[in-house]
Amino acid sequence: MTSEDDRRPCHLWDGLILKSAPMQSGVITTMQNLNRAKWIVNSSMAQCRRRGLISIFVTFLGLAGCGLAQPSLEADGRVDIPLPTGQSISAIASSESCESAANSDSNPTMVLLHGASFDAATWNETGTLQTLCQLGAPFVAVDLPGFGESTDFSHDPVDLFESLVTGVNGPVVVVAPSMSGRYLLPWLSQMSDGPVCGVIAVAPVGAAEWNSPDRFDTPTLVIWGTEDEIVDLEAMQYLASETKGRLVQIPGGGHAPYRSHPSEFDALIVEFIEELVDC
Repeated sequence: MTSEDDRRPCHLWDGLILKSAPMQSGVITTMQNLNRAKWIVNSSMAQCRRRGLISIFVTFLGLAGCGLAQPSLEADGRVDIPLPTGQSISAIASSESCESAANSDSNPTMVLLHGASFDAATWNETGTLQTLCQLGAPFVAVDLPGFGESTDFSHDPVDLFESLVTGVNGPVVVVAPSMSGRYLLPWLSQMSDGPVCGVIAVAPVGAAEWNSPDRFDTPTLVIWGTEDEIVDLEAMQYLASETKGRLVQIPGGGHAPYRSHPSEFDALIVEFIEELVDC
Protein backbone atom coordinates (compact mmCIF):
# COMPACT_ATOMS: atom_id res chain seq x y z
CA MET A 1 0.00 0.00 0.00
CA THR A 2 1.28 3.47 -0.84
CA SER A 3 1.06 5.86 2.08
CA GLU A 4 0.50 9.58 1.84
CA ASP A 5 4.15 10.06 2.81
CA ASP A 6 5.26 7.81 -0.04
CA ARG A 7 3.38 9.93 -2.54
CA ARG A 8 5.07 13.13 -1.33
CA PRO A 9 8.12 14.20 -3.36
CA CYS A 10 11.16 12.64 -1.67
CA HIS A 11 13.49 15.57 -1.79
CA LEU A 12 14.28 18.57 0.36
CA TRP A 13 14.58 21.39 -2.15
CA ASP A 14 11.86 20.81 -4.73
CA GLY A 15 12.10 22.91 -7.85
CA LEU A 16 15.41 24.70 -7.59
CA ILE A 17 15.08 27.70 -9.91
CA LEU A 18 18.30 28.58 -11.67
CA LYS A 19 18.93 32.03 -13.06
CA SER A 20 21.54 33.55 -15.33
CA ALA A 21 23.90 36.05 -13.79
CA PRO A 22 25.25 39.52 -14.49
CA MET A 23 27.90 39.12 -11.78
CA GLN A 24 31.50 40.26 -11.46
CA SER A 25 34.35 37.93 -12.42
CA GLY A 26 32.00 35.33 -13.88
CA VAL A 27 30.82 34.33 -10.41
CA ILE A 28 27.60 32.88 -11.81
CA THR A 29 26.76 31.51 -15.24
CA THR A 30 23.60 30.01 -16.69
CA MET A 31 23.32 26.26 -17.14
CA GLN A 32 26.62 25.81 -15.34
CA ASN A 33 24.67 26.34 -12.17
CA LEU A 34 23.18 22.90 -12.60
CA ASN A 35 25.99 21.85 -10.31
CA ARG A 36 23.86 23.39 -7.55
CA ALA A 37 21.47 20.52 -8.22
CA LYS A 38 23.90 18.41 -6.20
CA TRP A 39 22.14 19.87 -3.16
CA ILE A 40 18.85 18.39 -4.27
CA VAL A 41 20.43 15.04 -5.15
CA ASN A 42 22.21 14.89 -1.82
CA SER A 43 19.04 15.63 0.15
CA SER A 44 16.95 13.38 -2.04
CA MET A 45 19.19 10.35 -1.72
CA ALA A 46 18.82 10.28 2.05
CA GLN A 47 15.04 10.48 1.86
CA CYS A 48 14.72 8.18 -1.12
CA ARG A 49 16.83 5.46 0.47
CA ARG A 50 14.47 5.44 3.42
CA ARG A 51 11.64 4.67 1.01
CA GLY A 52 13.58 2.18 -1.05
CA LEU A 53 13.83 4.54 -4.00
CA ILE A 54 17.44 4.84 -5.13
CA SER A 55 17.16 5.84 -8.77
CA ILE A 56 17.96 9.50 -9.32
CA PHE A 57 19.01 10.84 -12.68
CA VAL A 58 20.60 14.17 -13.47
CA THR A 59 20.16 15.39 -17.03
CA PHE A 60 21.42 18.47 -18.83
CA LEU A 61 18.00 20.10 -18.81
CA GLY A 62 16.97 19.19 -15.29
CA LEU A 63 16.41 16.44 -12.80
CA ALA A 64 14.31 13.33 -13.11
CA GLY A 65 13.45 10.42 -10.87
CA CYS A 66 12.05 10.23 -7.35
CA GLY A 67 9.80 13.22 -7.92
CA LEU A 68 12.54 15.76 -8.52
CA ALA A 69 11.33 18.92 -10.21
CA GLN A 70 13.00 20.33 -13.29
CA PRO A 71 14.87 23.62 -12.76
CA SER A 72 13.79 26.58 -14.84
CA LEU A 73 15.91 29.47 -16.04
CA GLU A 74 15.22 33.09 -15.19
CA ALA A 75 17.13 36.21 -16.14
CA ASP A 76 18.34 38.12 -13.10
CA GLY A 77 21.26 36.03 -11.83
CA ARG A 78 19.98 34.26 -8.71
CA VAL A 79 18.98 30.83 -7.49
CA ASP A 80 15.77 30.28 -5.56
CA ILE A 81 15.99 27.56 -2.91
CA PRO A 82 12.63 25.97 -2.11
CA LEU A 83 12.20 24.90 1.52
CA PRO A 84 10.28 21.96 3.01
CA THR A 85 7.66 24.41 4.28
CA GLY A 86 6.71 25.42 0.74
CA GLN A 87 8.39 28.82 0.81
CA SER A 88 11.68 29.65 -0.88
CA ILE A 89 14.62 31.92 -0.29
CA SER A 90 16.81 33.71 -2.79
CA ALA A 91 20.57 33.14 -2.94
CA ILE A 92 23.68 33.77 -5.00
CA ALA A 93 25.55 30.56 -5.82
CA SER A 94 28.98 29.91 -7.28
CA SER A 95 29.41 28.84 -10.88
CA GLU A 96 31.05 25.75 -12.30
CA SER A 97 33.93 27.90 -13.52
CA CYS A 98 34.61 29.06 -9.95
CA GLU A 99 34.48 25.56 -8.57
CA SER A 100 36.85 24.21 -11.23
CA ALA A 101 39.63 26.46 -9.94
CA ALA A 102 42.69 25.08 -8.14
CA ASN A 103 42.06 23.30 -4.84
CA SER A 104 38.29 23.24 -5.38
CA ASP A 105 38.11 19.50 -4.73
CA SER A 106 39.37 19.99 -1.19
CA ASN A 107 37.34 23.09 -0.34
CA PRO A 108 34.08 22.97 1.62
CA THR A 109 31.03 24.89 0.46
CA MET A 110 30.81 28.32 2.05
CA VAL A 111 27.33 29.28 3.25
CA LEU A 112 27.24 33.03 3.84
CA LEU A 113 24.48 34.61 5.91
CA HIS A 114 24.17 38.34 6.62
CA GLY A 115 23.33 41.01 9.17
CA ALA A 116 20.14 43.03 9.56
CA SER A 117 21.36 45.94 7.42
CA PHE A 118 22.59 43.79 4.54
CA ASP A 119 21.78 40.85 2.27
CA ALA A 120 23.44 38.33 -0.05
CA ALA A 121 24.46 41.03 -2.52
CA THR A 122 26.66 42.58 0.15
CA TRP A 123 29.16 39.74 -0.25
CA ASN A 124 29.42 40.55 -3.95
CA GLU A 125 29.85 44.27 -3.27
CA THR A 126 32.70 43.67 -0.81
CA GLY A 127 34.50 41.31 -3.20
CA THR A 128 34.25 38.31 -0.88
CA LEU A 129 32.48 36.19 -3.50
CA GLN A 130 35.20 37.00 -6.00
CA THR A 131 37.84 35.99 -3.42
CA LEU A 132 36.10 32.64 -2.89
CA CYS A 133 35.77 32.16 -6.63
CA GLN A 134 39.49 32.71 -7.13
CA LEU A 135 40.19 30.25 -4.34
CA GLY A 136 37.97 27.65 -5.98
CA ALA A 137 35.65 27.49 -2.98
CA PRO A 138 31.99 26.83 -3.83
CA PHE A 139 29.62 29.22 -2.08
CA VAL A 140 26.01 30.06 -1.36
CA ALA A 141 25.22 33.60 -0.20
CA VAL A 142 21.71 33.58 1.23
CA ASP A 143 19.01 36.23 1.49
CA LEU A 144 17.34 35.39 4.79
CA PRO A 145 13.52 35.75 4.87
CA GLY A 146 12.49 39.37 4.51
CA PHE A 147 15.85 40.52 3.16
CA GLY A 148 17.17 41.13 -0.34
CA GLU A 149 15.08 39.18 -2.82
CA SER A 150 13.58 36.77 -0.28
CA THR A 151 10.01 37.41 0.80
CA ASP A 152 9.25 37.52 4.50
CA PHE A 153 7.48 34.57 6.08
CA SER A 154 7.08 33.00 9.48
CA HIS A 155 9.81 30.44 10.13
CA ASP A 156 11.87 28.74 12.77
CA PRO A 157 15.51 29.92 12.45
CA VAL A 158 16.92 26.56 13.49
CA ASP A 159 14.78 24.61 11.02
CA LEU A 160 15.64 27.00 8.18
CA PHE A 161 19.34 26.81 8.95
CA GLU A 162 19.15 23.03 9.11
CA SER A 163 17.50 22.93 5.68
CA LEU A 164 20.25 25.10 4.21
CA VAL A 165 23.30 23.24 5.49
CA THR A 166 21.96 19.71 5.09
CA GLY A 167 20.90 20.47 1.52
CA VAL A 168 24.47 21.17 0.47
CA ASN A 169 26.42 18.31 -1.07
CA GLY A 170 29.39 17.80 1.22
CA PRO A 171 30.98 19.68 4.12
CA VAL A 172 30.03 23.26 4.91
CA VAL A 173 31.69 26.31 6.45
CA VAL A 174 29.22 28.93 7.69
CA VAL A 175 29.90 32.67 7.76
CA ALA A 176 27.45 34.27 10.20
CA PRO A 177 27.60 38.00 10.93
CA SER A 178 25.56 39.94 13.47
CA MET A 179 21.82 39.19 13.26
CA SER A 180 22.41 35.82 11.58
CA GLY A 181 23.80 34.57 14.88
CA ARG A 182 20.14 33.95 15.71
CA TYR A 183 20.21 31.21 13.08
CA LEU A 184 23.68 29.80 13.67
CA LEU A 185 24.13 29.73 17.44
CA PRO A 186 20.87 27.94 18.42
CA TRP A 187 21.57 25.36 15.71
CA LEU A 188 25.09 24.80 17.01
CA SER A 189 23.67 24.17 20.47
CA GLN A 190 21.55 21.33 19.08
CA MET A 191 23.90 19.89 16.49
CA SER A 192 25.35 16.41 16.71
CA ASP A 193 27.06 14.99 13.65
CA GLY A 194 26.31 17.35 10.81
CA PRO A 195 27.80 18.82 7.66
CA VAL A 196 29.19 21.98 9.30
CA CYS A 197 32.95 21.56 9.59
CA GLY A 198 33.83 25.18 10.25
CA VAL A 199 32.29 28.36 11.62
CA ILE A 200 33.25 31.99 10.98
CA ALA A 201 31.31 34.12 13.46
CA VAL A 202 31.46 37.86 12.80
CA ALA A 203 30.20 39.66 15.92
CA PRO A 204 27.07 37.49 16.03
CA VAL A 205 24.18 38.55 18.24
CA GLY A 206 23.44 36.22 21.11
CA ALA A 207 27.07 35.28 21.63
CA ALA A 208 27.18 36.41 25.24
CA GLU A 209 24.31 34.08 26.21
CA TRP A 210 25.39 31.07 24.17
CA ASN A 211 26.53 27.84 25.79
CA SER A 212 28.35 25.29 23.72
CA PRO A 213 27.17 21.68 23.66
CA ASP A 214 29.32 18.96 25.18
CA ARG A 215 32.38 18.01 23.16
CA PHE A 216 32.04 20.96 20.78
CA ASP A 217 35.01 20.63 18.45
CA THR A 218 34.00 22.46 15.26
CA PRO A 219 36.86 24.75 14.16
CA THR A 220 35.71 28.30 14.81
CA LEU A 221 37.02 31.71 13.87
CA VAL A 222 35.56 34.71 15.71
CA ILE A 223 36.08 38.08 13.99
CA TRP A 224 35.49 41.42 15.69
CA GLY A 225 36.18 45.01 14.63
CA THR A 226 37.76 47.12 17.35
CA GLU A 227 35.35 49.99 16.59
CA ASP A 228 32.25 47.81 16.93
CA GLU A 229 29.64 49.77 18.90
CA ILE A 230 27.01 47.02 18.91
CA VAL A 231 28.76 43.87 20.15
CA ASP A 232 31.49 44.22 22.76
CA LEU A 233 34.85 42.52 22.99
CA GLU A 234 33.91 40.63 26.14
CA ALA A 235 31.12 38.80 24.29
CA MET A 236 33.52 37.81 21.51
CA GLN A 237 36.11 36.59 24.00
CA TYR A 238 33.42 34.50 25.65
CA LEU A 239 32.32 33.00 22.32
CA ALA A 240 35.88 32.17 21.36
CA SER A 241 36.38 30.47 24.73
CA GLU A 242 33.14 28.48 24.49
CA THR A 243 33.93 27.26 20.96
CA LYS A 244 37.64 26.73 21.67
CA GLY A 245 38.09 28.99 18.68
CA ARG A 246 40.39 31.81 17.68
CA LEU A 247 39.45 35.45 18.14
CA VAL A 248 40.86 37.91 15.62
CA GLN A 249 40.40 41.64 16.08
CA ILE A 250 40.48 43.89 13.01
CA PRO A 251 41.91 47.27 14.10
CA GLY A 252 39.57 50.10 13.14
CA GLY A 253 36.90 47.70 11.94
CA GLY A 254 33.26 48.40 12.70
CA HIS A 255 30.39 46.03 13.42
CA ALA A 256 30.62 44.92 9.77
CA PRO A 257 34.40 44.63 9.26
CA TYR A 258 33.83 42.84 5.95
CA ARG A 259 32.66 46.22 4.64
CA SER A 260 35.06 48.56 6.41
CA HIS A 261 38.11 46.32 5.92
CA PRO A 262 37.24 43.83 3.14
CA SER A 263 40.85 42.88 2.25
CA GLU A 264 41.74 42.01 5.83
CA PHE A 265 38.47 40.15 6.28
CA ASP A 266 38.85 38.10 3.09
CA ALA A 267 42.43 37.21 4.01
CA LEU A 268 41.18 35.76 7.30
CA ILE A 269 38.57 33.66 5.48
CA VAL A 270 41.11 32.30 3.01
CA GLU A 271 43.53 31.46 5.82
CA PHE A 272 40.78 29.69 7.78
CA ILE A 273 39.72 27.58 4.78
CA GLU A 274 43.30 26.63 3.94
CA GLU A 275 43.98 25.54 7.52
CA LEU A 276 40.95 23.24 7.78
CA VAL A 277 42.06 19.62 7.83
CA ASP A 278 38.83 17.72 8.62
CA CYS A 279 36.48 19.22 6.02
